Amino acid sequence: MPAGFVLEKPVETVAFSSPAQFAVSTRTASLNVALFAQYGGLAEPGTDICALRIAGDDLSIHTVVSCRAVWEAENGENRLVPRPLHNHPDGIALAEKCQSVISIRGRHACHDALGEVCVDGLDAELIAALGRTLTGFGFVVHDEPLQSRAKHPDNICNRGLRMRGVELDISHELMSHLLNEAGTMARFVAAVRSGIARVLPEA
Repeated sequence: MPAGFVLEKPVETVAFSSPAQFAVSTRTASLNVALFAQYGGLAEPGTDICALRIAGDDLSIHTVVSCRAVWEAENGENRLVPRPLHNHPDGIALAEKCQSVISIRGRHACHDALGEVCVDGLDAELIAALGRTLTGFGFVVHDEPLQSRAKHPDNICNRGLRMRGVELDISHELMSHLLNEAGTMARFVAAVRSGIARVLPEA
């Protein structure tokens, strides 16, 4: 975990796989929007912290925090990626009773080094709103290709009642700034919350 950041005590924590490897936390608040970070901790560092900051005290949130790195080769290539471990029953249950889901992902240094965030998913209206607010707050926004994992209907971001949501994929460089610069994190949170409010004003 990056220096200077302490993970808030989860509201509900259950064992997932080996208790020494993963901790699952689920908090039900507003059923309008839920923040998800299923690759937190050492899998995609900082994603759980970003989700917690965006959720604040009023939005629902589900995190899976890896307590150690679990790696596998990607498609037989030499680079390594974290092995996904997600879709815990508590997360599915939360997603399916919330209107919208925003999933936070983290790109690794081997994927890119640009200080950008990719905004993807099936909710075109929310994607456009987040793109505008993130750009307005000074962040570089990148669109994902037409065929991407966040556009699959089974992706967790599309499992809400509206059956369309958003995935924010944060570059390694930007994540470093978010975790080490309180002002940058505050701007990012404000940008995301502003985008949400434009489309889902009850959030």
